[in-house]
Amino acid sequence: GGLTGAINYPAMAAALAGGFATGSTDTGHVTTDDFFEAQWIDGHPERVDNFTYLAHHRLAATSKQVVKAYYGRAEHHAYYSGCSSGGWQGLTEAQKYPADYAGIIAGAPANDFVRLQTRKFWMDSLERGQPGGSLGPEQVALITTRSRDICDRADGVEIGRAHV
Repeated sequence: GGLTGAINYPAMAAALAGGFATGSTDTGHVTTDDFFEAQWIDGHPERVDNFTYLAHHRLAATSKQVVKAYYGRAEHHAYYSGCSSGGWQGLTEAQKYPADYAGIIAGAPANDFVRLQTRKFWMDSLERGQPGGSLGPEQVALITTRSRDICDRADGVEIGRAHV
């Protein structure tokens, strides 16, 4: 997720346990601090290309070569699975290199970057304006109760506390 550069060992272990040959890519960089660490980009525009589309295409090509060399035959099918940025990268894979994979699981694709970044800017500005502004349990309970009461009055169906 995010801008992470890391090999996904848990996903690879699950694939191996299922009897599949598997691969993963750090997309050409390593992040150590958090999901949105971005200093790896500074001064390296080629890393953006690797992160956004080239690394997964190269992984597909290289993995197929390894499978063919090891098993003496081409793979039956190749599948891609990614979530968040990995989901978006999967959609990009499907558009740019449709022959790479027989199927792509693109979970929660973070593909609307303008909206995502605008939301981040908005949330940052709210936090700067009111640093302690997160809702506490009492405020969440109040909002839930009031919202439920308004909806109950509007539709005539009482939700009740058991369903909240």
